[in-house]
Amino acid sequence: MVVTTGGPQGASSLCDAASRWEISATGTNLQPTWVNHTGGDTLLSVAITGTAVYVGGHQRWMNNPEGSDRARQGSVARPGLAALEPMNGIPMAWNPGRHPRGIGASALYATEDGLYVGSDTEWIGNFDYQRGRIAYFPLAGGQVPPQGVVGALPTEVFFPNNSVSIPANDVLYRVNAGGPALTATDGLLNWDADTNAAPSGYHNTGGSTNSISSNTITLDASVPAGTPLAAFTDRRYDPSAAPEMMWNFPVAAGTQVEVRLSFAARDWAYHAVGERVFDIKIDGVTVADDYDTVAAVGYKVGHTLKFPVTSDGTINIEFLHGVLDPAVDAVEIVRTSAGTGNGVAKRAYDGSVAGALTAVGGADGTAWQNLRGAFLIDDTLYYGMSDSNIYKRTFDGVNFGPAVVHNPHSDPRWDTQLVDDKPTTTLTYAAVKTAIYTELPNVRSMFYSNGRLYYTINGQNALFWRAFSPDSGIAGAVRYQANGSGTSTALENLSAPSGVLFLSGGYVYWSRGGSDGRLVRRAFDGTSFTGTAAAVSGPTIDNVDWRSPGAFIRG
Repeated sequence: MVVTTGGPQGASSLCDAASRWEISATGTNLQPTWVNHTGGDTLLSVAITGTAVYVGGHQRWMNNPEGSDRARQGSVARPGLAALEPMNGIPMAWNPGRHPRGIGASALYATEDGLYVGSDTEWIGNFDYQRGRIAYFPLAGGQVPPQGVVGALPTEVFFPNNSVSIPANDVLYRVNAGGPALTATDGLLNWDADTNAAPSGYHNTGGSTNSISSNTITLDASVPAGTPLAAFTDRRYDPSAAPEMMWNFPVAAGTQVEVRLSFAARDWAYHAVGERVFDIKIDGVTVADDYDTVAAVGYKVGHTLKFPVTSDGTINIEFLHGVLDPAVDAVEIVRTSAGTGNGVAKRAYDGSVAGALTAVGGADGTAWQNLRGAFLIDDTLYYGMSDSNIYKRTFDGVNFGPAVVHNPHSDPRWDTQLVDDKPTTTLTYAAVKTAIYTELPNVRSMFYSNGRLYYTINGQNALFWRAFSPDSGIAGAVRYQANGSGTSTALENLSAPSGVLFLSGGYVYWSRGGSDGRLVRRAFDGTSFTGTAAAVSGPTIDNVDWRSPGAFIRG
């Protein structure tokens, strides 16, 4: 690994960049395996582990080859420190920051227990942790990166935008308010995390969390059987009435649901009647006036309130101050009306025989018809939509978690922070989305393989790719392509694709759009096509239509 200084010279230079070189390579005109540019800021240090390449300096951004002392497309804020994927150099999610940055982090030293950072400044984060000039990041308590598991034949191919049955008691949302993610005890949807480090995207800002596990609680009969006891360990509370704590959950208009809000008084500060009292509104209507958990069920007892609601498109839950701070331990929204809706179906496929299409689920109001490609890594589903956003959610082959907008180029901690304290400075650490976001309305299909996100664009006879990090969900700023061939009617032509696109056994498989519907495969080595394409399934071959707005396979 080499890190450099030199000034903003663009992607054609190795100045102000980190680059990987293979020590086994010999010959002339050797090129790096990958390069990550800061856009004009010096890198001073590097440390390598099996999981990450750590770089330090006085950089403001990474993934910024088009930057010239400015953030440009692809950039992400990484003040003074960054962790890069060893495979492709894309920034990982780790982003502690060093502000002020000073001259920079001039020394990094990785051990089996953690990472030491030496610099000329005394703070880690944005004046968050004072650590002199040597900081230590222990591995203990850290995050294990995704394994990067993707599907291969034989497998199941999932087809969004299909009519599926919607059962009553279908769980739409579960959030462990104020606490970590929890595994479902009833085999249904897992409980999403809502910690200070990773707050839920379904509530407004300004709240805080606390955790109490030192005393034992019981559960009132009102608590649903699928609510884990651990959900009552943590809670999100609202110390300020401006604004009041608000949760917002998208649910298709007209859907009948039950909103379940769970509470427990475990803190001695709120052990008596009248010590914590608040109102609850749903969609502007007061559903609980002067709610007091202790008055309802007593101290150290879990309690759930349940409210029937017909959605107007969004379920809005508001907690209003009465006596001291409103708090909630868990939020669950369950569909109560059965029916049909636009969701996801699947069929088995082994490369030769395609099974029957069967319903899976996902009829939660997602506009699957607007999908612009999808891919699954481990149990995280990423997909683009025609609104130029990328979304992600969990999917275990049966249950879909709640969808959230995925924008790793925005970090609330840094977006509005000035890069230095000079009186004339107006520049912040705010970054810019990768250009793939602007391509999304015309993207038709996607897959991930070995550190690369591949995709097709309607009207362009090529398979495109960018480097991609499963850990951060960041795509590279540089786009590459493998050209198709032939006229629009040739099987090798990629200018009119549909939504199926995956790699298996050295072949890329894709579906043809328009009135075609065939599944085509062609040999592909990760960089270029070889040989001719062959249609292996389709309406005139085995009566299977492979057209879809964004199919995906699961490992």
